[in-house]
Amino acid sequence: MPQPSTQIKIDVEGAEAGAYAGLRKTLDRFPDVVLVMEVNTVRMGVGKAEVFYNRLAQDWPVLRKLEGAVAVPTTVAELLANRGGDDLLVLTRRTDLPDTFVKPAPRG
Repeated sequence: MPQPSTQIKIDVEGAEAGAYAGLRKTLDRFPDVVLVMEVNTVRMGVGKAEVFYNRLAQDWPVLRKLEGAVAVPTTVAELLANRGGDDLLVLTRRTDLPDTFVKPAPRG
């Protein structure tokens, strides 16, 4: 029987809330998954982004974003304040992961 993936990356250009809603049951079934999600407050719209980020904050013990190759804790307010581009969020319920990740290569 195939093993489930331990990492999922979502990059859906503004449709993050819908993609996440469809993925929640799977994430509940596989608590060891590390979810990496590209988000952009401006692309989503500030109002929708605030609702979405608060949903994430309810579902995950710590919100982290990649800064270079380091996953650092962040807040909903910090995510909403970034109006200059994309953030890569790292979401996990695992406590045994290092804070250092390899940042995915840019597309193109």
